Amino acid sequence: MMRTNFPHSIRLLWILLALMLGCGRSVPPEADPEKARSALASALDAWKSGKPFDALHGASPPVYLNDPQWQQGRRLLDYQLEPDSEQRHGCGLRYTVVLSLEDRKGKAVQRKVLYQIHTESAIVITPADL
Repeated sequence: MMRTNFPHSIRLLWILLALMLGCGRSVPPEADPEKARSALASALDAWKSGKPFDALHGASPPVYLNDPQWQQGRRLLDYQLEPDSEQRHGCGLRYTVVLSLEDRKGKAVQRKVLYQIHTESAIVITPADL
């Protein structure tokens, strides 16, 4: 069996090429806590006041609250951001919020939601039930 040895310079070239290809993408910046809290409050206030779920898409920066409850037309009666609930999660932030929603019978129901927020170029807020 014949074994071929690549010259040292070719191996080095392959390693450099692999490193350059693997390092081409940068990690997104960490979410800004002030922007995240402010955007979350703005989005929840818009929902509470009866605005459509896409009301803040034209803001600068755009704010996207991707909550299916709002998109399905559920009415938000009130909300409370839990104190000291801010958690860094990857490049984003998480906040726990207690929502008071109107059910189909017109009664208020409480729902605790963990919102994940990213603030890179647009502000994106996505819920995860606790």
